[in-house]
Amino acid sequence: MYINGHRIPVSNISIATDFYHRQLGFTIVFQAEEYGWASIQRNGAEIGLYVPGKGGGTRSPGGSIDFSFVIADFDNYHAMLVKSGANVGEIIETNDGMKVFDITDPDGNEIVFRKE
Repeated sequence: MYINGHRIPVSNISIATDFYHRQLGFTIVFQAEEYGWASIQRNGAEIGLYVPGKGGGTRSPGGSIDFSFVIADFDNYHAMLVKSGANVGEIIETNDGMKVFDITDPDGNEIVFRKE
């Protein structure tokens, strides 16, 4: 079994796909402004971006999302994001030994990346 169908609410598909592509290195698989939907992918993880009420959900943009991305090349990926000027947090180690950092997208969605 595996989980599929992760989605992130955004206010504008073009701005969101541009951010996830240029800043985070995702590939745009599908984008349809008229449906308020885009599919993006990085290293086998496919995520949907949607405009609430238009393309697949009703949750408002902003706040924490309910999943995290696991990154194999964690330190280098973080360094790349910092160098790109992205709004990325510092790497922290949690009480259970997990290393994580977060980044905020243009809609205020807080996305967590964790070390594999």
